[in-house]
Amino acid sequence: MRDFNEILSPLEKVGGVKVDLRRCIRFGRWVQDCGLIDLGSYGHKFTWRGAQRQGFGRVYERLDKGFGNQQLRLKFQEARVKVLPRIKSDHHPILVE
Repeated sequence: MRDFNEILSPLEKVGGVKVDLRRCIRFGRWVQDCGLIDLGSYGHKFTWRGAQRQGFGRVYERLDKGFGNQQLRLKFQEARVKVLPRIKSDHHPILVE
């Protein structure tokens, strides 16, 4: 789990410039090639809030994610990622439960 500074799909972003689908695909391939599974999350939908720039709405993205492999998912079927409240940062902390 970490800040990957990438999104997997346009659904993980609101505001700002248009989503670069090639970057989403490249990140998705990396996740797949590593045999990872996105554990998903609950709480706030987006984990990062960007600056508001003239001519664009404030940007929000789900950059912070928790991944596991198939063995982790089978052993810890109830594992999930909780997005905690943002405090003094542009990122929400995340916690794997």
